This record gives sequence, structure tokens and C-alpha cells, in this order.
Amino acid sequence: MRGADGAIAQLDGDRPVLVPPGVYDVAFDSYSTFMMFGRAPKVHLMFRIMTMGEHFEKPLSRFCNVKRLIGRPGPWGRFKVGFHSDFLREFAALFGTPVRLDRIPMSNFENHIFIATVRTVQKGSRQEQIPGGLTYSVIAKIRCIKQ
Repeated sequence: MRGADGAIAQLDGDRPVLVPPGVYDVAFDSYSTFMMFGRAPKVHLMFRIMTMGEHFEKPLSRFCNVKRLIGRPGPWGRFKVGFHSDFLREFAALFGTPVRLDRIPMSNFENHIFIATVRTVQKGSRQEQIPGGLTYSVIAKIRCIKQ
């Protein structure tokens, strides 16, 4: 049944941010855990752009694969990463190798400005082109802590 304005479907959630690819200063906001497609555990790191200009304070995401979730997925959820994971390697490059690999403190991300490489997502999970108006930006890599 059509709505009063003739619409049949609506977009659920906010439209992801699209900024030009490049290097930006970003600040950590929070993280959450979730299961992608009901079987692939992920951690979603949420940042905001701190580079002054038209994109200041826009949100950006960094998605990482994890070995498994501990408990229920959600905000500030617990998770395990593999020794060879991108998450652990990026964490060690930023903060040094954790003393205990069974306790990786996510609080290390707080109170820092990071330099991050941002890319535009142009292909979907099946490697099909995403139409131009639906592309969005994500953090490809957190390069370092800004000095």
C-alpha cells in the first residue's frame, strides 16, 4: 500500500558519510561488536573527523574482522582477535604490543587524535559496483597517533 506521499519504501538509518578519499585527522568516539550476515564477527570502531573544514566532525567507521564475540554483540562488546589480525597489528603499531594479549585495552583509543587513510567504498560484498549516489567513505587504515 502506498503512503500519502506515494512512497513505497523508506531508508532505514542514516546515510553514511561520503568525503573525498585522503588522509584525515580523526578522534575515537566508541566501538561496538556485531555479526555480519549472522556468521562473521566484526568490531565497528567509530571516529569523527577532526581536520578543520567542511567535513569537520563528520563520522567515519573502521570495520575489523575478529575471531569471535564474547557475550552478546552491541556497544562496548567484548571480542577475541587472532594473532595475525589487522586489528592486533594496527593496535600494536599505534600503542605498542600489549603486555597481555588476552587483555587488549580499548581505552587506549581515547584521548588521541589519529591520522587515518580514508577510502570510498565502491563495491559491495559480491564485488559488484555500487551506484554513484550510494557510495560512502570508511577508514581504510589508522596510520599513527598525531604528535
